[in-house]
Amino acid sequence: MGHLSDARNSRPLSLATIISILFEHYILSCISPFVATTAEQFGFKPQHEARTCAYVCSNKLSYYVSKGTPVLSAFLDVFK
Repeated sequence: MGHLSDARNSRPLSLATIISILFEHYILSCISPFVATTAEQFGFKPQHEARTCAYVCSNKLSYYVSKGTPVLSAFLDVFK
């Protein structure tokens, strides 16, 4: 490995990556007004992790059980 100031030790920047990021931001700004989520959606949202989902599910379950309502649930864990 040579000296840090040696030009042979640098890699060129890729404009394709920068252009794709800018394009993604543009597309997101165009479609954001048409995409709505609810408070109960937890996937792919900031500050909405699995623990938050478990907490909300537990509270809803406790509420309905305290009212004497039967509760049915189904869980799906999709893994890549």
